Amino acid sequence: MLKFLTALNRYGAWILAVLMLLFIFTGLAITKNFMDPRWSKQLHENVLPIPFYVLLLAHLFFPLRARLSQWKLFGSEKTATAYAYAVCGTLLTLILWLHFR
Repeated sequence: MLKFLTALNRYGAWILAVLMLLFIFTGLAITKNFMDPRWSKQLHENVLPIPFYVLLLAHLFFPLRARLSQWKLFGSEKTATAYAYAVCGTLLTLILWLHFR
């Protein structure tokens, strides 16, 4: 299971890097008009943010869970995992609320 999670984190990091480049590219396209401004604005504001937020928090989850387990802040690894889920879930809720308000 750990190999799967590590592979998932690595692939997610690469997808996150591509999304970040697309964010930069579409932002420049909006301001410099080298692409259709409506299409690039649609991508920049409506399509890219949600997968970016989810992958960013997934990328945060794995190291957070590993560090909490390593530091032994909680009695068991299950508690550390639950705490990491709670932190990432709270952050995702806050980010989505701020995005859609």
